[in-house]
Amino acid sequence: MKFLIKIILTVILLIGLSFVVSAQTYVEMQLKIEGSSNGNFLAESTITSITGTYSSPIQTLVVGPSMPNTLGLNYFENIGVLTCNLSNFGSALIFSPFAFPSTFQFDIQIDDPTLLIPSQQISTGSFIIPQSTISGQALPVDMGTLNYDDLPLNFIPPVDPTPPNVITWTPQPSILGIPVQNLNGTNFLAPNGGVIGGMVSQNGGNMGGVESISIVSLSSKLLTSPNGNLVDVGMIWNIEGCSQPSYVITLNIPQASLENFVLTINNIGISHDNVLYSLPNGNLTVLNGNLDGSDPNGAQVQFIAQSCSPFYLQDADKDPLNNNSYVPLPSPQNLEIELLPNSNDIRLTWNTVTGAGSYQIYIGLNSNSFIPSFLVSGTNSFIHSNATLSNQKLYYFVTAED
Repeated sequence: MKFLIKIILTVILLIGLSFVVSAQTYVEMQLKIEGSSNGNFLAESTITSITGTYSSPIQTLVVGPSMPNTLGLNYFENIGVLTCNLSNFGSALIFSPFAFPSTFQFDIQIDDPTLLIPSQQISTGSFIIPQSTISGQALPVDMGTLNYDDLPLNFIPPVDPTPPNVITWTPQPSILGIPVQNLNGTNFLAPNGGVIGGMVSQNGGNMGGVESISIVSLSSKLLTSPNGNLVDVGMIWNIEGCSQPSYVITLNIPQASLENFVLTINNIGISHDNVLYSLPNGNLTVLNGNLDGSDPNGAQVQFIAQSCSPFYLQDADKDPLNNNSYVPLPSPQNLEIELLPNSNDIRLTWNTVTGAGSYQIYIGLNSNSFIPSFLVSGTNSFIHSNATLSNQKLYYFVTAED
């Protein structure tokens, strides 16, 4: 009896299949394609290949790869909808999703030079056709929405907008000349708190955490080239270890580096590798604060650079500086501190540094926190008057300036 029932069911199934095979299947598969960030629809010209694949346990049929609106692969760019009618497979298609688990898949190649990621391959994967789907039904089978990355080529990824803190951003020996690694892949965190800046790869590559930044100078006068003009420089950063150019770079500029600089300079910019980034040039963005030195937190700027090396805060009306413009002066050696007899004064002396035009004296209440306090020229000594009146232990640090 069981054997007889099995034969009857097999006959019924074969009769059903013979009915399906005898005619084309009219079922439209429909997919919406939309940008994941801005919701844009693809232009037809940017879709360079479409493949449609029908699959079940008993057969696999493929249409394409093909351009849009050929071989029955129709794309409507005004609404971002792609369709494929299963009738394109002809009478070879055995369509019975109720009897056989059936799937359909779109594979799409996108090539658009105006996008941040110009070449993209996107796929729906194997979409399961509902068992209730029948040939000739009026409504298409909705496969949902497939996203692509529609960020434009000039997109600037966000970097942590933490503005510089006026206290932790006071230049200190623990920052000056000592590289700070980009350990979390985004921000350069100062060792005593605060954020020096940040960087992310513009092309979406993973940051390796090997990038480092150091503040190598607070003020200088540098030549743009051996025979070039002399340029005032308010601050110099050096970024190294770059492996994913181009980069979106954010720099936090402390107020102290701006307020004196703007007294003689009307147009402030950042230069790097003979490229000048400035507001008039349209390639520099001020994210927080301002460049006129009036904000106690200074300014936070952002720009895109194709490589790493020194970056200069400079007069943007002068020629941009290049990577070899800065040769840092060594710190003065043999700093000696002497309490003058019968007074509250302290005398500092140090060895002269060849090429130094002045010396910046930093004073701190501990060995990890200094502030620039005095700038002296034409001498390798300085008397700090009434230094001991506060009854506090003082620490001194001296740098040579061009």
